[in-house]
Amino acid sequence: MPFSLLSVAQTPVAPPQWLFVVAGIVLLACLLIIGQFFSIWLQAYMSNAGVSFSDLIGMKLRKVDMRQVVDAKIKLTAAGMRDISVADLEAVYLAGSIPVAQAAELVGTLGKAVSPLRPTGDCEFGDLMVPCTAKADLISTGADVQVVGLALGRMEVAALGSSTSGPTDDAPVLCARCREPV
Repeated sequence: MPFSLLSVAQTPVAPPQWLFVVAGIVLLACLLIIGQFFSIWLQAYMSNAGVSFSDLIGMKLRKVDMRQVVDAKIKLTAAGMRDISVADLEAVYLAGSIPVAQAAELVGTLGKAVSPLRPTGDCEFGDLMVPCTAKADLISTGADVQVVGLALGRMEVAALGSSTSGPTDDAPVLCARCREPV
């Protein structure tokens, strides 16, 4: 039989066996990576917490404890506080000022300002001292405050009652631009 291009084109060629081995290894690696996040993601999904696979992968790359952040997000979602994002909880974890679980439990808690919040300072909730940020107004020392959220790794608080907010402490408030008393 004479050689022709048509006979070569019609001959079936089996893929090499090493191709199946490589494909199997790649598939196994993908399954291991997905399996690492799946149980945490499924728990968040079933709780309607709004944590995505990309959030979990980002936490892993930033060396954030995914379990702590997702558990805190689930608790906040169950309490009806959906406006606190995963990024806010990650910032609390990375700041290291307070454990994420405690930060989630403190939302809605009443406390006292132990230093003036202009806009940042310290507040006391029971026997726990926490760095905080004032949500709107300046808050004076001794004012009653309530945790209303998380912002940039700090608890965000609001003063209770209009008489407690404002720059009423002994130290003057300085202008950020010219450093003179306002």
